[in-house]
Amino acid sequence: MNIQEILSSGNIPTYVSVMLKGFGAAVISHLCATVCRDCGKPSVADLVETAGKLEIFILCLPLISDIMRTAAALLEI
Repeated sequence: MNIQEILSSGNIPTYVSVMLKGFGAAVISHLCATVCRDCGKPSVADLVETAGKLEIFILCLPLISDIMRTAAALLEI
């Protein structure tokens, strides 16, 4: 059973799915940045790390939206 089947089966909450995707994005961007630094391109490495952080932020936007909706619902009570 692969990761995609596990995530689509509904046994793992959405938050864990986002966390796993964010972890994967962090690992890949870190590896790419390390390769860029080893090749003597530290400015490209900084851009790769920034892009990885931006990707993680974009992955979290639906969760942030859910939190804002929950907070708004609590404030209406």
